Amino acid sequence: MARKILFLQLPQLDNDVSPEHENTPLAACYLQYALQQSSERAFYRALRLRPADEELDDAHLLRRIVATKPDLIACTLYLWNIERTLDLIARLKEILPRLVVLAGGPEVARDHPFLFRRRLADVAAIGEGEPVIAEILRAIRLKKRTDFQNVAWLVRGHYRWGKQPRPEKPLREMLPPPSWLRRHARTGDMACLETTRGCPMHCAYCSYNQQRTRHTSLTAKETLAIIRKLKASGVNEIRFIDPTFNANPAFDEILQGMGEINHDQSMKCFAELRADRLTLDQARALARAGFVDIEVGVQSLNPSVLRTIHRPLSIAALDRGIRFLAAAGIQVTLDLMYGLPGQTLKDIKQAVLWATGRRRVRVQCLQTLLLPGTELRQKRQLHALEAEDRPPYSVLATDRMPTDHLAQAEAFIEQAIGAQYDCPAQQFVGRNLPDLFPEQVDAPQLGQTHRRAMIFRGSDLFVQQRQIAIQLQQAVAHEPHILWQFVLAVEQEEPLDLLELLIQTLQQCPRLPLDHFLGLRRRHLLAGRRLFIQLKKGRRFSRSWTAAAEEVLRSAFH
Repeated sequence: MARKILFLQLPQLDNDVSPEHENTPLAACYLQYALQQSSERAFYRALRLRPADEELDDAHLLRRIVATKPDLIACTLYLWNIERTLDLIARLKEILPRLVVLAGGPEVARDHPFLFRRRLADVAAIGEGEPVIAEILRAIRLKKRTDFQNVAWLVRGHYRWGKQPRPEKPLREMLPPPSWLRRHARTGDMACLETTRGCPMHCAYCSYNQQRTRHTSLTAKETLAIIRKLKASGVNEIRFIDPTFNANPAFDEILQGMGEINHDQSMKCFAELRADRLTLDQARALARAGFVDIEVGVQSLNPSVLRTIHRPLSIAALDRGIRFLAAAGIQVTLDLMYGLPGQTLKDIKQAVLWATGRRRVRVQCLQTLLLPGTELRQKRQLHALEAEDRPPYSVLATDRMPTDHLAQAEAFIEQAIGAQYDCPAQQFVGRNLPDLFPEQVDAPQLGQTHRRAMIFRGSDLFVQQRQIAIQLQQAVAHEPHILWQFVLAVEQEEPLDLLELLIQTLQQCPRLPLDHFLGLRRRHLLAGRRLFIQLKKGRRFSRSWTAAAEEVLRSAFH
């Protein structure tokens, strides 16, 4: 009987109340395809969660997975899902003690702060999983171990890494056909296309190059054949997921062919590339090919900082490339970073002012993260980098910028380009609250999704404040990883002391990853568990009271 292997990728949780939430399981698709191409397909049956299952809270997700009776779980770990995934795996192993867990994804690195301490993964692989998945499964079936440098096996409570060089395959051998990806990745009318693996850049803050050491690309003929199939299948958007699109040796030929295939501009395309290597003819060819948005990494304008992070850049050539893209009618998204080693507050302000002065440019400025497996993390002491040891590993201070300077940089960035944080509450107090989650319950154990609003009703909630505080604690204890909204459906103007007690209760709970994405100036705010006040219709509430309540809640929640 074939063993069942469940490919698991838990979604990123946010407060967006729209019905569409993206969780594209590309890694699972690639691994499943690699399994199907190997002789091990005779011994394993691949399983995937349904889209509806990905909306479940942990208790219901646990039941759903247990019901499938998997023999193995291959989980993809990102900084936004690793803590929830590991806790779920721990609970699964209590119920299914013979369960074998394979861990992969960007979070798997030898210097990870807690992954290996928890000893939940039986096998962990760094970098590409496609070349090793079949060998790992064969070894498990035969009760053996592989000997690859990038694969660790849990042996008597300790992880043992192999000694042989990691195998690498050409991209054409690993890339599933478009029909496979559209069927298994659930991307609808959008397609993700990879033409290159391996990055010519070796940026100190990026973990990409721990995943692959050599460069491999599709030819123009291979790439264009895929694009023709995508167009014929009704795709209207292509996201090129190459780390640097114009690093493909066949870049010019690909653009020329895309211009012919997409002559009606029915497919909108997106990519990231090096603008400092771009010519005017290439920018025009990008526009003819259907590219409407190009992302360009700049990070800093300071030559010393750029040398430290191994990011060589000619500012004059960069500026010229951006002008070429703008002249071709393409929107440019410029990426800057703050918190890099050697960077100063003055550097950041100059870079932001420079970026915002460019035409047809959208600017995003990202806090530096000390990602596991990166050179920057390995040299954190050399650069006096202080950072959180929980995801997203945000840098809190550097050799040249104490925390208050980084906070000043955030303030300047927000003033120059606007707030960059997802889904702040539009309104905390009102009769109609636009940010409320669709699932609304009145007890901690009710409900089943990972976005939930719990409603407290009564004519005198202040009298019930202790009970309400206990229910908040019970709700978080029952589902510690989901997003909670606690809504006071008030019938009268309650004392604001009620809010203070409930805010304090929530602040004492362990924080969620979403809270850590708010930056330095908002570190005191909570985003994953928030308090709201819903005013009863037909009752009068003074403007002064609603304004005061709104101010109290806005000072504590995002």
